[in-house]
Amino acid sequence: MSTHDGPGLRTTVFLKGCALHCPWCHNPESISIHAEPWWFAERCIRCGSCEAVCPTGAISLTDEGVTIDRDRCESSGRCVSVCPSGALQMTGYDQELAEVIRVASRDKLLFANSGGGVTISGGEPLLQADVVAGIAAALRRQEIHVAVDTCGAVNPEVLRTVLPVVDLVLLDLKLLNADAATSTLGSAATRVRAFAVALARSVRDAGRPEVWIRTPVIPGATDAPENIREIGQFIGSELAGAVVRWELCAFNPLGAEKYRRLGVPWEYDEADLISADVMEQLRVVGEQATGSAVQVQATGLTRTPE
Repeated sequence: MSTHDGPGLRTTVFLKGCALHCPWCHNPESISIHAEPWWFAERCIRCGSCEAVCPTGAISLTDEGVTIDRDRCESSGRCVSVCPSGALQMTGYDQELAEVIRVASRDKLLFANSGGGVTISGGEPLLQADVVAGIAAALRRQEIHVAVDTCGAVNPEVLRTVLPVVDLVLLDLKLLNADAATSTLGSAATRVRAFAVALARSVRDAGRPEVWIRTPVIPGATDAPENIREIGQFIGSELAGAVVRWELCAFNPLGAEKYRRLGVPWEYDEADLISADVMEQLRVVGEQATGSAVQVQATGLTRTPE
């Protein structure tokens, strides 16, 4: 029942692992490619079973609840297996490809009636490009629309594997300034520009798949008009003829609870929604920067001006 990961009603398959470390990430449990435990405070009965079985002493039961030392945790899963209330769970699991396809395709009728389909997201799904291609090819044989959601911080060579079997690429462009991108997102962010150019070249040559650009509008990080203008100019020049839609996605704080479950502080925990006026101003900046070459939309929850 996803409505934000492509057209229509969709099922989103989340693959773990990402090369970027965006400080506003709404899926922090997907950054590590390994499964790791997280803690649901509302379910915990403070029995201490998890602390007793942890082989590395990474778990402590305090007055505030369970804390997990991530540097010591080896993700053995013993704490999860003994938790009587389900307060500890693993953030991911291994799955056979056939089972992923079975679950992802069971709402085929819903997809057909809504113009939807399946989106493969993450994390960064293209770190597992062969898996993405396997899922996508099987779903398309069932005439299911397939999208892949990528941050682009991967080797462009993976496009040869994935593009022939997907219908839509959702590419995040967050920061194009090299210094700002590296300091904010990590060194892997330097790969994004080359990936985007290679994607556009492939799409122009083949005439498919469709490409949407998405930019998260984050207070104090990506919301500067200069950043939106730079991305828009890049889309209008380097990606011209390959992109049909650019979404400016307003920040929202819905990821806060995930950080609490992981025991990781989140610098955006108290950040407010962006006003509708600001989002519209940025949309206009983006539209002008692209030369009106693509459809620019402002999406997401916003704050009503006072």
